[in-house]
This record gives sequence, C-alpha cells and structure tokens, in this order.
Amino acid sequence: MKRIFPIFLVFLAFGCAKPPSPPPKLFVPTENVADILEKVYAREDSIKDVEADASVTLSSPSNHYRKQFRVRIFSDTLHFKAELNQFFGLVSGELVCFPESLVVYDPENNRVYYEFYDSVRLNPITGVHMNLRDILFASLGKLFAFDKLDTVESLEVVGETYTIKGRRNGDAFNYTFSETGIPASVQLYNDSLTSLVDIGYEGMIEDNGLFLPKKVTMINVANGDMLTMEFKNVKINRGMNKKLFEMDIPEDVERFLLK
Repeated sequence: MKRIFPIFLVFLAFGCAKPPSPPPKLFVPTENVADILEKVYAREDSIKDVEADASVTLSSPSNHYRKQFRVRIFSDTLHFKAELNQFFGLVSGELVCFPESLVVYDPENNRVYYEFYDSVRLNPITGVHMNLRDILFASLGKLFAFDKLDTVESLEVVGETYTIKGRRNGDAFNYTFSETGIPASVQLYNDSLTSLVDIGYEGMIEDNGLFLPKKVTMINVANGDMLTMEFKNVKINRGMNKKLFEMDIPEDVERFLLK
C-alpha cells in the first residue's frame, strides 16, 4: 500500500454473459465534421453518472515496477471518485476529483495530496495540458467532458472509422472513433508534434441503453509508463447521491500540494 499511492499519483498526472446489443450509429460518412463533432459531444453529455468496478494495472519499465489492484469508481458530470479496495471490499484509500481540485487521501500513511487545476500550465508528467481530472474522465471515454476542441484541422474517414485532428488548449489532438461515437484511440502531441500521450480503447459495455469502453490503456510515450483500467459491473445513469463525493479526512493528516 505504501508504494501504490505515490505511483498512482504519477500515472494520473497522467464467458457466458450475453453480449451487449450493438450501439446505434450516430452518423454517416457524408456528414460534415461540425455535425459529427456535435453528435460526439452530445453522446458524452448523455452520460450523467457512472458507477463501476475497475481492475487497474500500473507499470513502469524504467523503474522495473508493475502493480495490480482493484478500485470502485463513481462519476457524475463534475466529480470522479476512486476507492482503492483491500480484502473483503474494505476501502484503504480514496481519490476524489472536485470541479477545481483533486484530493487523494492515504489513511495508512496519514497523508493527503492536493492538486488545483490550471489549464494554462503544462502537466509536468505528460507535457500536455491534461490534468489528473482530464485523465480520469478520459478513462471512461469522455474526452470532451470539460474542454471542446478549439480548432479542427481535418477529418479522415476510413470505412467505419473516423479520425478528427485538431487542437485543444494549444495541444495537437488526434481523436479516432467508430460511427457509433465510441472512442478507439487518442493521441496528444506538444507544439513540436512530438507524441506524448497515447490512449487506446477496447471493447464496450452497455447499461441502460448507453455504452462505454470496456478497457482503456494510457501510455506516456516518452518513458513507456502505462496505466490500464478494465471495467465491469458498470451502472450508467442510475442516479447518484452527491454525498458520495464527500471526504472524511482527519484534521491531523500531513498535507502535500502537487505542483
């Protein structure tokens, strides 16, 4: 446990079941990029809340590190909460994204870590304008939860796959998705078009008539560090109590500001 939270912070600064019904198609190749983007944005906006179990793998080739653990996640349109579970479902730590900040509570070491969002500052880990909140929502396939594309440079259509190239917060942004609107991959580049973050999505999960990716892999291209999350027991738009995002933190904890 003592090594999980520091590594978790670094990466975030970065059978027999019935198969789901295929999601409906959102658009056809003849539509223009503005109409397609609006439908992609609308699909994300339709997902109001998500609850799920996730299997998380963190690996760092340069540090010869690999760790697997399970979390329970809760998300609405503004908040994201991850509970790190130990045996028998006991919660051993939690992370909560608020609209303006992120808080991580590590009870074993009696520590709390904070980050305040700054869309102007480059993330020191990823090298792009993608803070921890963005990364967490991206793990659910919600790439435009907070910031739409500033500019669109091109739209490429290959069969049933679409790739939109544009910029957001100054970063080059390639977004590939199917005609259902479900993302397939995302690449983020800096101003010199050096690839910095690569996000891949696999499979899909259906609940309540809505769809999310089943598995997401995020890679820091510069050093090979990788975060993989695979979801199950997903509940979408079932309603969520805002008290879930309240944190009960003792007053005597050590507090650290992430910069």
